[in-house]
Amino acid sequence: MSHQPTSDFIYAKNNIRKTKTDKVDTFVIAKTLMMHDHRFLTVEDIDLMHLKNLGRFRQKLVKTVLG
Repeated sequence: MSHQPTSDFIYAKNNIRKTKTDKVDTFVIAKTLMMHDHRFLTVEDIDLMHLKNLGRFRQKLVKTVLG
């Protein structure tokens, strides 16, 4: 299943509290996931995620080498 981390952030931002705890954060994420429709990831989705990660790795490597 897939979800938008941005929507989690927006939901969490609306539920800001002074004390941050994993238990509360987990509840906010779970509640957000229950509120939205989900779809299964396809092979193409996974390939695209791998390609994005490869691109990010290359950018870090170039930045490190060229400094």
